[in-house]
Amino acid sequence: MAKAFSRKKASASDIIKVLIPVLFFTLITISIVMGLKDVSESSSSESIRLMEQNLRRATVQCYAIEGRYPPSLEYLSANYGVILNTDKYIYHYRVMGMNLMPDIAVFSQAE
Repeated sequence: MAKAFSRKKASASDIIKVLIPVLFFTLITISIVMGLKDVSESSSSESIRLMEQNLRRATVQCYAIEGRYPPSLEYLSANYGVILNTDKYIYHYRVMGMNLMPDIAVFSQAE
């Protein structure tokens, strides 16, 4: 009489047949996660660059209209519609004189 539910010993080829798809799925998942991280970092650096560019543009516009550079970021915000996101960015704005372009830099806020 044959045993209907006899246990067969797992061979090395059976283990490999299971292990290969699991490893493949793991590699695909890791690749996707790393790609998303790169896209996120690229997007963040691009938004910082755009924010700096907008601040410079508004600063030059103020100089063209008023004949002097703005004394502060708050002045730019109040008079030229610049929206500052202090939760996301750190702004560096150093005035060196009313007729000299201010030193402008934007940094990502540490999380």
